[in-house]
Amino acid sequence: MKIKMGLEGWLTVMGEFLTYIGEWLDNHVGDFLQSMDPSVLAVSVVVLIAYIWFCWYIQVNKPKNEKIKKKYYKGCRPRVYKQSGRHYTKKKQKNGGASKHGHSNSTLFRLVHCGEISRWPPELLCQHCQQVQAKGGCRYKSCRVCCQGISSSICQVHGTGERVAQELVSSACREKHIQLDVSYTNLKNCPLQLGFVGSQLTSLNLSNNRLNSLPPEVGLLRGLQELFLQYNCLEQLPDCIGNFDYLQELDCKNNHLRRLPSTIGNLRKLLVLNLTNNYITELPVNIGQLLLLEELCVHSNRLQAIPDSLCNLINLRDLYVGENHHLKQLPCNFGNLIRLSELDISSCALDTLPESLCNCTSLTKVWLSHNKLKYLPSQLGRLHQLKELHVCNNQLQYFPASISYLQLYTFRATNNPLLNEGEHKKCNSLSVSPCESVPPLQELTGRTLVNHDLVSKFPPTLIPRQLKAKLQKYRRCSSCGGPFIDYFKSELCFATVFVFHRLPLYQQICSPHTNERCSAVEIKQTHN
Repeated sequence: MKIKMGLEGWLTVMGEFLTYIGEWLDNHVGDFLQSMDPSVLAVSVVVLIAYIWFCWYIQVNKPKNEKIKKKYYKGCRPRVYKQSGRHYTKKKQKNGGASKHGHSNSTLFRLVHCGEISRWPPELLCQHCQQVQAKGGCRYKSCRVCCQGISSSICQVHGTGERVAQELVSSACREKHIQLDVSYTNLKNCPLQLGFVGSQLTSLNLSNNRLNSLPPEVGLLRGLQELFLQYNCLEQLPDCIGNFDYLQELDCKNNHLRRLPSTIGNLRKLLVLNLTNNYITELPVNIGQLLLLEELCVHSNRLQAIPDSLCNLINLRDLYVGENHHLKQLPCNFGNLIRLSELDISSCALDTLPESLCNCTSLTKVWLSHNKLKYLPSQLGRLHQLKELHVCNNQLQYFPASISYLQLYTFRATNNPLLNEGEHKKCNSLSVSPCESVPPLQELTGRTLVNHDLVSKFPPTLIPRQLKAKLQKYRRCSSCGGPFIDYFKSELCFATVFVFHRLPLYQQICSPHTNERCSAVEIKQTHN
């Protein structure tokens, strides 16, 4: 129990203490004191009294820990952290209830002046100077001065990428580099010296920046073979893009392109053109001049039609035009792409496919899902190399009988209103046979016009209106591939194809009585 005493009480205690000391000294060291100089003895007593008074003063004025109040400079707040360095003031003993010195497991505190403690937690401090707060979003978790002091710094917050890009371009101009990579530098504008690197440059990478446009000086790099512009904000390509006579690969995916310059047709050696995920509404007609083009990606754009000139690309192997939600049809001469291996036209608005698609006999993978297709080309079975077919989410009620000729590894046709074997009325309505043994005259005229491609050559006034309307809906024979309009024989059956799939198969024969080539597809079928 602590007893509070005033100054008079302490003086009384001190008097009694000094009397006790005097008696003890008189009894034990009396002879010694008598031999001492009186002045020395007086000084010793005064020093002893001062020391005792000082200890009392410190003890009385020492505040409790929970009531410590210190004045700090403006904006400086005291913090107490777990001990992990010189800035921390808190330490806990974690040795199972007692410290190594025998103390209990209590928390020890050390008071530290506010000047020794940082204003911010360590995780927010600059990783280099450890003195000021790092800038939020900085790639290097540093302050402005430290980030700009890093020679290789590419930080969007502090704008150091443009300096690095300028240095790279300047170095390429001096040393005549063959390849130049200025990607991931957060560029908004190309360095002014980019066009003067030299014609020896074969590869230029400007991807993953924030470029809005390309300067005309880029056209001076006539030796370019690879140009990477993906993941920028480009709204258009300059006309000087046609100056790259040796360009083989052009990647412009994930930009804001709305159109392509007409000079793109001058890239006669172009092999790969990637325009995925832009805002392109139409392709230029002269894209058909890229005769060496092998891969064309126009996926995820706003195409409304594909130009007929695209079918001139006889070396095209991969065509990706999926997710163009306003694309309603393919060119009639699509079958000219005889080397086409992969075709993606999923997630469009197609309701029909051209019959000439069956001429693309090199196809191995086809994606037709998420369209509005009501039927597939009747001679689909001619695609003997086809191994993967996707037709999910369409309006198909049946498949062409020739599909049984295919050996598919992957076949997906879910979410289609396919006919069931129990729907006898619908199945019987699709099985018809002509009464006449010979096609009528109008039917023969229409077939002749289609076979010899005379519909577009004849003046519109020479073709009867009724016949012209029918010619727009002609179909192909499932057996011989010949055109027909109204005269045909049809048959619907159910068969197991691709091991596990039992599908409704439909075939139409153009001349069941007069043409020996028009024989039904031979499959193991179940009639209804």
